[in-house]
Amino acid sequence: HTISCLGQLAIMGECKLLGGAFAIAVQLVLFVTTLAVMYGRKRCGPERSWPVFLLDSSKQYMGAGYIHLLNLALAEKLKSMYSNSDPCNWYAVNLALDCTLGVFFTWQFLGLSHVILKMLKFKLSDFEVGRYDRSERYSQEDGQKAGGVAVAPYFKQLMVWFCVVTAMKLCMLALDSK
Repeated sequence: HTISCLGQLAIMGECKLLGGAFAIAVQLVLFVTTLAVMYGRKRCGPERSWPVFLLDSSKQYMGAGYIHLLNLALAEKLKSMYSNSDPCNWYAVNLALDCTLGVFFTWQFLGLSHVILKMLKFKLSDFEVGRYDRSERYSQEDGQKAGGVAVAPYFKQLMVWFCVVTAMKLCMLALDSK
């Protein structure tokens, strides 16, 4: 799916958010680089089991992928809202907002999500970031044998993260629309 941008300078050629061999190559290089950095973090960082490391890493990848898709959708939405606008520019604006104000909004919404979860009397230990193991603490709470990985907390954390990021992107859309 290629998104052609209007109003590009002839020298610059056609703007595409998706498509082309170069764009795919850049995405692959970024993916491999990220894998290498995360593997290095596993080797040099705090001691975590491979299953826990893979759950943490996959949550990062899915979150980044989700934000990327939201940015693509927002770029198209903003292009349709403003005639003769460029979705590539809107994508760049969204990325810049994500890395500045978006971080603040995400932090605020994450804190708010924990307050809401506490008010709704959810088992808060399931929402401790990076805690998927069935440690002694977990085994005492749920009656299951200690050790291994519990994937239910992973999915709960992932859903909370998707809600937080969606709320942040809605705020960014409100800022983009002004």
